[in-house]
Amino acid sequence: MREFLAATVMPWLDGSFQGNGFLYDATWGGLVTLQGLTDFGFGIYNDHHHHLGYFLYTIAVLARLDPTWGHQYAPQAYAMVADFMTVSPPSRDNGSFFTRLWMFDLWTLHSWAGGLAAIPDGRNQESTSEAVNAYYSAALVGLSYGDARLASLGVTLAALEMLWANKRDSVLWFAPAEWRECRLGIQLLPLLPISEALFPDVASSRGSNQPKCTNPVIHAWKTHMHVRQTSDGGECRHVSTDAKKSMCVHACVDLQ
Repeated sequence: MREFLAATVMPWLDGSFQGNGFLYDATWGGLVTLQGLTDFGFGIYNDHHHHLGYFLYTIAVLARLDPTWGHQYAPQAYAMVADFMTVSPPSRDNGSFFTRLWMFDLWTLHSWAGGLAAIPDGRNQESTSEAVNAYYSAALVGLSYGDARLASLGVTLAALEMLWANKRDSVLWFAPAEWRECRLGIQLLPLLPISEALFPDVASSRGSNQPKCTNPVIHAWKTHMHVRQTSDGGECRHVSTDAKKSMCVHACVDLQ
């Protein structure tokens, strides 16, 4: 697992990933990618915390397993954290070149995923679980690097992220609202130890436990709910062994 994680994330950290990579945007004070518009709008600041949370979780695991590796890539890790978790206003005097709390709303006390594009309903956040993962992963980076301040800030923002906003809409960007598996699955991704705190009501996902599923999209999202049930001691009968193994790798790593 260690070799796989390192081989997957290092090209992004050292700039050798073919066809894509991170860049610093001095205009808005944040990270963008070479394929920013096709990376779910990353170039216009959509979903930054969602995407970077996966990188940070991987870095936290590797830095915990190999502190020397972690020290080598600490600047990249902290740049990703700074992209969406900088708490000080930008100032060249204090060395801060990132926009303050780019995704987090200090008024509503949760994040928004929308970036610079205008949307009829205003800003939005489709996956609350990926938002929680972003701050949770930043906290794990803090633990791996012995940074108590970062760990505390990440835990605080992760806890606040679990609160509701003022509107709930059962509409998805990628699937019809009646596909319940997708609506629940997007609130579970990724499956981590904190998923049990974020989604304690395992029974609510059991209504989708059907033996057959002819729609491959629904079946893929249903897998997330099956694995959540399994992590709580339930039996998962309709997911392949390989699928369970690949999903549970993430749920079984707890740096604490």
